[in-house]
Parts: sequence; structure tokens; C-alpha cells
Amino acid sequence: MYFIQLPPPVHGVSVINHQIYYSSVINKDIDKFLLEIKFSDRFNQLREFSIGKLFKFFKLCARLISVIIRKNPDWIYFSFMPVGRGLYRDAFFVLLIRIFQSKIIFHIHNRGIAVNSEKRKYRVLYRWLFKNSVVIHLSEKLIKEEFTNLQLNKTRFYATPNGIELKIDNTSKKESDKINLLFLSNLFAEKGIFELLEVFEKLSLEHPNLFLSIAGAPLHNFDQELNQYLAGKPHLKEKIKYHGPVYGEKKMQLLKDSDIFVFPSYFSEECFPLVILEAMAAGLPIVASNIGAVSEIIRTDETGLIFEPENKTELYERINILISDEMLRERLGLNGYELFQKKYTSTAFESRMLHFFNTILK
Repeated sequence: MYFIQLPPPVHGVSVINHQIYYSSVINKDIDKFLLEIKFSDRFNQLREFSIGKLFKFFKLCARLISVIIRKNPDWIYFSFMPVGRGLYRDAFFVLLIRIFQSKIIFHIHNRGIAVNSEKRKYRVLYRWLFKNSVVIHLSEKLIKEEFTNLQLNKTRFYATPNGIELKIDNTSKKESDKINLLFLSNLFAEKGIFELLEVFEKLSLEHPNLFLSIAGAPLHNFDQELNQYLAGKPHLKEKIKYHGPVYGEKKMQLLKDSDIFVFPSYFSEECFPLVILEAMAAGLPIVASNIGAVSEIIRTDETGLIFEPENKTELYERINILISDEMLRERLGLNGYELFQKKYTSTAFESRMLHFFNTILK
């Protein structure tokens, strides 16, 4: 049984869940069925409490019990939220699953276990949750960082990086001398957007040909905060464009039109940003904060440049290096594209997941 979130809303976890559930490669020898976790329809509803969500929770608990009794699944694949309110919600789901003695495959897409487990109550909860189970995480580095202190001797861990399907014709060269920076992510403050805006304002004074595109779905009406900030900077009006949420052809065109991708996130749960893979597929050099598994995706001075989260001086320096060196931009972008094709395509991801599922189920 797949017990997962699917789009909408569109975010990294729901996108990967969709890919896994509908993959004919991964599921070719599996008798599968779906119980969807659905509390929000739009991105700005995420992480918001409401009475409606509380009713949905109790309804989903009843459905979970009913489905387990009727279907009696051998394994339940669960895209588990390990932090925040979602931790307590999902821990209750685990309790129900364990009552009926179904085996669980946890797929973790967020960070925060290591920080939480510094407190005894969380250590006890995590040890109970993950004992004698199967855990899939996004990298060996994250498994070591997040789970070492829990001493889960009988838990099996598997690491697999995400992969996506994205084909962009990036062979044509732009004739304009403009340099376009791109920020593409779901929008809230911890994604580092205001730090980037501050750095961009300084860089734009030194490089008149520099422009910035911002795209992404806002959380909690964050687009209004962004527009308000930009309204107080009229000298940047012609330099910065906010595109709102972008998908499909519009997203691909935005990637194709850009020269440098910037990901300045310091979000505490950041793990394995799919937008970085999209930038690599587009052949863009990347400037990103050293957070989660980013340092495993981006090879410094080979596919991009990394800086410490919230360090605006380093962010400025890394972007400035790429602005000033077109040959470096081309080399890093080409290396990133080749690494993407080798390791981060949907084909590579599905092959890894098939191997893990075969190993686990046997």
C-alpha cells in the first residue's frame, strides 16, 4: 500500500511520490494500491492548522484502519514527516499501522531528526517509530547525520538521491549581453530570498547588465511581502521580475533564458532540492548554500559554487565570480548537465528504487 501525498499542491515530496507510484518500472512486480494523504489543495495551505484539516485527519485514520483490514498489505510505503506538527500526526498513523502488524517502509524527505533527538522525549519517540523497520533517505550523509545518535541496530537504511525527468534544449546561445540570475523555489523567507535581494542590489550597481528572475508558489501570502519589499526599491523595478508559480513550458523557458541559478536557502528541513536538479538539466552553473545534501549534488568548482547559509558576503562573492567569468559559467554548466544525465534522471532514480524494493521485499 502506498500511503503518500500526491500533487496538488506541487512540492518536492508530492512530485517524487507521484513519480514512484506511477512508475511502471518500480511497480512492475508489485500488486499496489493507494491511500492518499490529502490535507491541502494549494501550497499556501500547507503547515496551516484548521478545523477542516482536523476532520480530514480523523476521516483518514478511519480509512487507514478500514483499508488495512480489507486489503491486509504486506508492506506500507509511507512518505513520513519527521518534524513539526506532521511528526505527531504521522506518528499516530504509525501507531495504527503497528496495531495491525503491517510492515512499514519509511521514505524521509526532510531534515530535523538530529536536532530534535537532542531532547530525550524525541529520542524515545524516534526510536519507537523507526525500530525494526526500513528507512529510505536521500543520501548517506543525511542518514549518518540524522540517525547515528538513535542507535537503531535492527533498522535497515537505504540511501537514494532523487531524480527527475526534464529535457531542455540548451544548445542555442543567447545573443544578448544580459546576465540573468534565476531564483526558483517555493517562496518563504527561509529560502533566502531577501538575502539574495540584498546581494543583488549591490551587484546590480557594479554590473548594469545584471537581471534577476524570481519564480515560485508563495507560502502564507509571501508574494505580498515580496511585492511590498520591491515597491520600496523603485530603482530595481526594471531589474527584477517576479513570475509567480511556473510549471511546464513556462518553467523550462525560464530556465533556458537564465545564466546562473541561485539557491540561497537556510530552511532547517532542506534536504535534496529538486530545483537544483532542474538547473543542472538546463546546463546552468549553480550558486547554492551548503545545506542538507546540496554538497553531495553540487561538486565545488566542478558543477557550481557553495557558500555557508545566511552568509551574504560569501553569496555575493560566489555570484560575482560567475558574473565575471563566462568561460567558468559554461564549464560548470556543462559539467552539471553531464552529471545530471549520469546520476539524477528519472531513469536512474527508478532503477535505484526498483533495486531497493526488490531487496526489501525479498
